[in-house]
Amino acid sequence: MLVAILSLCTASDSDPGIPRGLLRFAGQSIVERQIDLALELGCETIVCLVEGIDSEIIDLQHIVRDGGARFKALTGGLSILGQVTADDEVIVFGDGILPDGDIVKRHLGAKTGVLVLPAEGSVEEGYERIDAEWAWAGVLRARGSVIEGLSQLPPDSDAISAILRIALQRSVRVVPVDGEKARRSGWLLASRTDVLSDRESRFLRGYGRKTGVLQPVKAVADRIALPLAGSMLDRGTSGRSVLALGFGTVLAALAAGFADYPVIGLWLLTLGAFLSDIGETLVRTLAAIRQRISKLEGFSLMASYAFDTVFIVLAVLALTGHPPIESGVLAVLLTGLLHLARAEQKSALLEPLKDRSLIYLLIAMAASFDVLRPAMGFSALVIVALLLLDRRRNRLTPA
Repeated sequence: MLVAILSLCTASDSDPGIPRGLLRFAGQSIVERQIDLALELGCETIVCLVEGIDSEIIDLQHIVRDGGARFKALTGGLSILGQVTADDEVIVFGDGILPDGDIVKRHLGAKTGVLVLPAEGSVEEGYERIDAEWAWAGVLRARGSVIEGLSQLPPDSDAISAILRIALQRSVRVVPVDGEKARRSGWLLASRTDVLSDRESRFLRGYGRKTGVLQPVKAVADRIALPLAGSMLDRGTSGRSVLALGFGTVLAALAAGFADYPVIGLWLLTLGAFLSDIGETLVRTLAAIRQRISKLEGFSLMASYAFDTVFIVLAVLALTGHPPIESGVLAVLLTGLLHLARAEQKSALLEPLKDRSLIYLLIAMAASFDVLRPAMGFSALVIVALLLLDRRRNRLTPA
């Protein structure tokens, strides 16, 4: 059985009344993130060393139980002795350590080891030095027998540090971690709130979707979504409210079209698509930060059909003075060509056509200047030319 051992016994530098592990980072406390990682690694029991039982500890208990594991809140390091057997394995997290989950799973997912960082620079940040060259990175995995060594220590000993020393004495392998790479991926020691605030901004940027300049309107939506994600994390929201707002705007666009304001409807459709782009980025970013699945695939397909249907209806309504059948054929043709262009995954030529909000913006502008029909016809010809050119380039490019 794999047992996780956490600690909430070291006070933060910012507020002595708040343990490092309860400092918040990207919408969760540090210890909650440790618990999430422990559950991912398959821990069946999570032991947390605490100074006392309060509401925060009760909340942690619920999180662990919802994850399918047992939770033990203990006071005093010697209390661990009755929770771990020699046949178990333990994974230990230092106070306030926020590790990179991928690095931990790669090095300690199936093997024992002590993760270390170069001592130079790390010790100054608060990491515990283990020798002249290395500092403990804050995570280790060892056989449960290391816990037996706690029985030889005074009751007031720092249990986490003691387990580290016992593991090293018993020749548990030392696993160096690239310090700069680890820090770039979000590995940190939470000691002060100002450090967390700075790292949180960089952390969010790492999770944000990076749409290129060839999809300019979608890129703007992504830039807007990033600060919104930061503000939504602490509220526990998923970002789906922005998606709902986008869909509501699309319904308003359809209503405007049937109320004899199809041009206004096209502008509202553009706004709805833009809000939907922001919402999708928000949902994906928040889900990734919280290590959950966004489950947007089915929604994205449904949204695509909904936007296309409303676009065709509004285009036909806006093309006054022309037979509805001809207008409908032109709108369906343009929509179909856009779908073909979006299906090509790796083509710089076709990238702008994947920006739905950009296409709707251009169409709305054309309708405002009463050149919608020629604009749609010209757009269809341009898309056909780009598709043919892209197909020709692919044939000429050697595999």
